[in-house]
Formats: sequence, C-alpha cells, structure tokens
Amino acid sequence: MSHRIVPCLLTLLVASWASPLYAQQANPESEAVERAEPVRIIGTTPIQGIGLPVEQVPYNVQIIGIEELERSLETSLSGYLTRQAAGIVINEAQTTPLQPDIYYRGFVASPLLGLPQGLSVYQNGVRINEAFGDTVNWDLIPESAIDSVNLVGGSNPLFGLNTLGGAISIKTKTGFSDDDHDLELLGGQHGTFSGQFESGGNNGRVGYFVTGNYQSENGWRDASPSQVRSLFASIGTRNRIGTAVDVNVTHANTDLTGNGPAPPELWETEDRESIFTSPDITENKLIFVDVQASQWFGDVAQLSGNTFFRRNNTDSFNGDASPFEKCEVGGEEVLCPEDEDDAPILDRDGNAIAAELDVGGATRELDAINNESRREQYSFGGALQGAYLRSLAGRDNQLLVGLSYFEGRTDFRSSVEVGYLDENRASVGAGVFVPAEGRALRVETYTWSAYATDTYAVTPWLSLTLSGRYNRTRVELADRGGEYGLTEANPDLNGRHSFHRFNPAGGLAFILTPQVSAYLNYGESSRAPTPVELSCADPDDECRLPNAFLADPPLKQVVSRSGEAGLRGNHRNWSWSIGGYYTRNEDDIIFQSTGGASGNLGFFANVGDTQRIGGDASLAFRAGWLDGTASYSFVRATYEDPFPIRDLLGEDGEDLTVRSGNRIPGIPQIAIKGTLGATFLANRSRLALEGEYYSDRNYRGDEANQLRPVSNYGLVHLLFNYRPSSIFSFFVRVNNLLDREYETFGLLGEPDEVAEVLGTGDDDGEDDFSGRFLSPGAPRTVIGGIRVRF
Repeated sequence: MSHRIVPCLLTLLVASWASPLYAQQANPESEAVERAEPVRIIGTTPIQGIGLPVEQVPYNVQIIGIEELERSLETSLSGYLTRQAAGIVINEAQTTPLQPDIYYRGFVASPLLGLPQGLSVYQNGVRINEAFGDTVNWDLIPESAIDSVNLVGGSNPLFGLNTLGGAISIKTKTGFSDDDHDLELLGGQHGTFSGQFESGGNNGRVGYFVTGNYQSENGWRDASPSQVRSLFASIGTRNRIGTAVDVNVTHANTDLTGNGPAPPELWETEDRESIFTSPDITENKLIFVDVQASQWFGDVAQLSGNTFFRRNNTDSFNGDASPFEKCEVGGEEVLCPEDEDDAPILDRDGNAIAAELDVGGATRELDAINNESRREQYSFGGALQGAYLRSLAGRDNQLLVGLSYFEGRTDFRSSVEVGYLDENRASVGAGVFVPAEGRALRVETYTWSAYATDTYAVTPWLSLTLSGRYNRTRVELADRGGEYGLTEANPDLNGRHSFHRFNPAGGLAFILTPQVSAYLNYGESSRAPTPVELSCADPDDECRLPNAFLADPPLKQVVSRSGEAGLRGNHRNWSWSIGGYYTRNEDDIIFQSTGGASGNLGFFANVGDTQRIGGDASLAFRAGWLDGTASYSFVRATYEDPFPIRDLLGEDGEDLTVRSGNRIPGIPQIAIKGTLGATFLANRSRLALEGEYYSDRNYRGDEANQLRPVSNYGLVHLLFNYRPSSIFSFFVRVNNLLDREYETFGLLGEPDEVAEVLGTGDDDGEDDFSGRFLSPGAPRTVIGGIRVRF
C-alpha cells in the first residue's frame, strides 16, 4: 500500500489538471493567469494553495517577504531570522553560521542529533525535518530561491508533528513570481566568497526559474573551512481556468566543518580562534523533487496537493578524546573500557588493542577516537487538500480538509577507530577499529495524517476557527550489525513503535478597528519519539552521540498544549504587534548527559513536563527617508517535574536533582532586536544599523542550574547599499561592528584526556580545565559584493 501512495497522488494531481470542463463552466469569463488574492494572505496549512487575511488568523504569524530578505543583506535565512524575527535566538554549538541551533519561543530546530526538536520546517508544503532525528539542515535550504517565509507561533496541529512551539513555512520562487535575471558576487574576511545567479521568466502560460549558488569560507577559527554548492530549478504552468502546476528540484552538496565549543582556559594560553579537538566534518548530499498542483472549480472550491521525493546522504567524521583507558592484561598494556580493567576492547580480529602505537620511531598513546557515520535517508509521500468557500447562514465560511502521507527510510552505519591526538589536538587514526562500538541500523518511519480547519465569520468583525489533525506514526528499527566487519550484532535495537493522537485547536480573531485586530487561540500538538531517541533510551546502557546507539526501551510521545492572545495593527507605513503565550509539554524528552569530552555520552528519557511562558512585541515603520524595526521577546523556559541528572563536574559522579522551576539550558529569557535605516541619494542608497541583545543562558548539562550562566551580550552591525542604476548595486555588511567578544552557547564536558595530551595540570587535568565549554562568537567581519539585475 505504501509503495502506491506516490503514483496515486500523482494521478490525482494530473486528474485535477485534466478536469477543466467543470471549472470552465463554473467560471467561463476567467482570463487571469494568477488568481487575485487579498493583501497579506497567510497560508493556514503547509499547502499554501489558499489562505486567510492576516486579520482573521487567530494566532501570531510573522510574514517575511523577498523585499525584507534583500534589504537585510544577509547571506542566509538563519542569519535573517536571528537578527530580525521576534522570538528567534540561536546557539552556535558548532560555531559556524551554516549549522545553527535556531530557537523560537524556547523550542529548537537544529541539525544536531540529540536535541528535542520542537519546530516543524516546510519547503513548498513538504516537511523537511529529516526522517532519522527530525533534524533540520539549514545548509540545504536554497537561500536564493526563497520567495517568502511565514513564521507561525504556537502548538498548531495543522502543521503536523514537531509543531510544539511553531512552524517555519518557506515558499520558493517561480517564473511567475520572479521574472528577473540576477548575478551576485560576494567576498570578505576569513576567506569568504559567494557567487550566485538567478533567472526566471514566463510567457503567460509556462514559466521557469533557476538559481545556483557556490559559497566557501575558511572560517574565522582554526581549521574550519566549509563549502556549499546548491542548485534549484522550477518549471510551472498556469491557465485561464485556475490550474497551476509547479515542479521543483533542489540539489545541494555541502562540506561543513564545525569544530564546536572549547574550554575558555584554552584561550588564555592560545587565542579565541583555537579549537579543542578536531576535525568535526559533516557532508550532506541532497536531491529533493516536489510537485505542487491546484485546480479551482469556479470561485467556491479548490483542490490542491503535492507529492515529493527526498534523498539526503550525510557523512560525518568527528575526532574526539578516547572513552577508553590504559590497563594491564596478561602483562601487556592494552585499552579497556573505563572502570573495567580486566576486559580489554577487541579489534575486528578479536585481539586486544594495544594502548600505544609506534609512529615514525616515536611512541604515541592511543588517547583519541575517530567517530565515522553515514546516514542514507530517503523519504517520499504527499498531501491532498480540498477547500470549500461557500457561505454558511449568510456568513463567509472557509473549510479546508486534507490528507497526508510520509514514509522515511534510513540506513545508518557507524564505526569507531582508535587513534591519537597530535600537537594540534587533531585526531589521527591508527587504522584499528572497535567493532563493539560500531552500529548498523535500518529504520522505517510511516506517518498518516488527516486534518480539517474551518473559519466562520460569526459577525463582520469576529471570526471563529476550529481545527484538528489526527496523526498516526509507526517506527520500525532493525539491527544490521556485523556488516563490513566494523560493527557487532545488537538484537536489542530491533523494535516496532506506534504513536497516534488527535490534536485540536480553536481560536477567535477580532477586527477592533480597520487598523487594529486581536486574537485568542488554544492549540495542541505532538511529536513522536525519533528513531535516534528510541535507540538510545536505556540509562543502564549509555550511547555516544552521534553514532553509538544501543537499546530501545519505549518512550512516550510528547504532547504540547498552548494558549496565546495578542493585538496587531497597521496604519499607513506603520505596523506593530504584541502578544503573550503559554506552552506546556507533557512527557518531554531530553538527552541526559552522563559524560564524554563534549557531553555526548548519555541517554534519552521522558522527564515529565516542561513549560514556556513569554511574549513578543514588534514594530516596523517607514517615515520618509527613515525606516526601522524593533522587537522585544521574553520567554521563561523551565522544567516542571523533578528528575535526577549526573553531576558532570562532581568528583564522585553523584546525581543532582533538577527541580521544578529550573531553567532549560541554552535559552536566554530576553532578546531585543532593532534596525534603523536611512535612504538618501534619490532613494539609491541606504545606510542602516542593526542591534541585538540577549540575556544570559544556562550551560547544556547544567539542567539543575548549579553554575553561573553564560554571560549576556549585545552586538551592532552596519549595512550599506548603493544602487547607481537599475542594473547595478553594491553593498557592504559589517557584522559585530564594535568587535565585541561574546559567547553564544555553553555546555559541560570532561576534558581530562585532552588535558593530559596538553601536558598541563595534574594527571587528570582538573587544575587547568573546569569542564565548561563555550562557543565563541565571530569577531568583526566585513563582507561586500555586487549585484547585477537585468
């Protein structure tokens, strides 16, 4: 049945395209290539075939258009969201802008396995959270193809799984929305270079759009180069009878180096560019094809849908300090697991692994490991949605009903190679693998969903929206250990897990005056435990992220309940909004660290309820030659049920108790952002200052809030754009104009082994390294470029 879903959906879409007779009879005088839509229309479901005026949407939504993206002079979507969108903050756990952890209302969308993903991200109505861990690879989103972004707040069931704190919905360009031809070249400090082109056009019935991008940088830290190569192409058609079809293809090939946080003590003897251990490399290769289609039937009904195929192969290579220790067995010094002096680790031939290696006549201790893994992720599926706009009891009414299907398959395999740390703390492999630490896993994930939403105009100034979505998810895990001689069989990984739930929502939207509206909303959403979490959930059998999965005791799905209320308005060139929200997660899942040099040893567990309470206020204006934006966000994210957690900095390894009211790590309570710009030289030039401020945040691993948090910080950026003609424009962006030293993220770990390699401190390095790791922020960086539009 599952293998027939894509052909069936394609058949339905083709059928909708091939059924013009009814539409032509219902609307014989229609000549428009594109249907006219009211201003500020918001798609209320992932399929944006139809939407509502923002004044009738009963929850907070931020609309980001192509004009805002271009004016910001940002080189990435994540950069724009960080500096402009209210409620968005980042943790640069990898210290690279291409792999950020993006938080919204205290919920995260991250490329890193191990974080409790709480945001859903869509591209053209297709959920692009990866199948294996619900992660989001921001480097695979084609930045130059983005036409608009909607940031939807709250536990909105219509956006499916993972929409605990909100959803990010991206719409790409077509030949009908963008018929220009652009070329852009950009360069700057730290070996930054980017080149991209765009071309689009249409003849009224058929349109095309294509864009390509190449981006490279050396990185401002040592040994941190990255490259991004992407291509996006779209071809579509429109006709007189309300038919629209678009076929989009995204291809990306990225090589990212994110060497992560370092102990601040290291900066005292070296500098902030220094890295602790290396390398940490992630390579992604993506092919993503999606087809969208819609058909109007007169002015009262629309059938729309999509189908897609997505393949992403991810290879990772991470050098780290060894979890093994030297021991003596049979009169020989070999490697043993920690605290097991009589059980040496074995190589693929069943022999004990020596603790030392001769390298060019010098003896080196095997005090490091190379973690290598490969994730081959395939997903496909589709959605079908019907809209009916017939009035009810003399009042406007909009009914949407939809079905969706998702199937994901992941082949995961990993290996662990022992090695040594060189004088630069880079891990060098010894060519000896530890099969007991390798894993091979096959995962299949299936999700069926049905949803509906109805918006009814109770009065001309009051709209009622009722929504609901039923999700049913099945996760199947199969051990494939023993492959390649680098892994061992682990039958405990085999398992089948099913999760299902109906999530409701209801809201009211009030039009108070022609310029001011209000909203009140309640919603529920859920997320099923990911295959990563299900395969690493035994506190008695810890795993090492991102590749050593061990067992799969059951976990409960996370259920989120959210309420919010607010006001919004616009008058001439001014717009503003203010609102508050409350979200509570039931049976939340976190990764409980039990050690490791970077806090990556531990297990996943349901830890009870967590809570986010907060609010956002924002303002945007244009007054003559001045323009500006400002936003203030507050969120208090806390644990609400006590649970034990390992004291990573304690000498005896005792547990601490996380108490109700303890702050969730990594989330600053306050974020303030603003922009002030001036346009001059007959509107051909613009100079602007951006500012951002974030309050302190707790270390990851310090869920019990025992330590002083990572310090607050504020930054100022400079933007300048000059357009001498309609064809050419020049721009310069200076990030961190005042060259402020700051840190965006902190975690706890055990750097003892690396401290010994450095030859500092006592035998375990405790005198020199506190176990605190910080991600340093980038220094002042100047980039500039030229754009040609013709």
